[in-house]
Amino acid sequence: MNKLLSRLNHLVDPVWTEISRQTFARTPARILFTSTERGAGTTSIAAATAIGLARNLRVNVALVEANLQAPALAGYLGIQGEIGLSDVLDGRVDVDKAVRRLEAVGELRLHVLTGGSARLALPGELAAPAGLAALNKLGENCKFMIIDAPPLFDHPETRVLLREVDAAILVLRSGHARREEAQRAVRELQESGVRVIGTLLNRADEAIDRDQAA
Repeated sequence: MNKLLSRLNHLVDPVWTEISRQTFARTPARILFTSTERGAGTTSIAAATAIGLARNLRVNVALVEANLQAPALAGYLGIQGEIGLSDVLDGRVDVDKAVRRLEAVGELRLHVLTGGSARLALPGELAAPAGLAALNKLGENCKFMIIDAPPLFDHPETRVLLREVDAAILVLRSGHARREEAQRAVRELQESGVRVIGTLLNRADEAIDRDQAA
């Protein structure tokens, strides 16, 4: 996790700082991270932002991975992720038993709910009573909730989640995301009534390396 933070600090410092400046009507404030395509680095950006909030503001932060089909959060953080959100939604385990804390590095303020057992998401399940109950339970005593969601265009569950969050951040992959897709994504987020805090261009260093090698 330390390598993750060191690589992304220059990107996420302005992100968590801007989140901390915003005024939200409820606590925890729910901020959804999404992208226009796979491979944009949404999971790593969301994780680093959550850690930045917890570490620098000294507040409790919930981090939930809503990508049930291809969970990757546990690998980024170096924690056990076999049990997570999908298992909670399927009734196999309670939220309290599925939540992890980063005790090994002293990040006790960060409450992590990974995606769990990989499976396809069921239409609308994250906004159904069981899904909302899981989010509410996870967010108890937390100031912020960071939701790592799948790409906006390919996953209907992300659109459903927009009704349950307070703000969104769009992560774009440098050298891959097209301007038209980015503009369309921002429009969809805004039309859903969600406050768009900003867009983040990720993997810019990789794009520079490709240009220099060409």
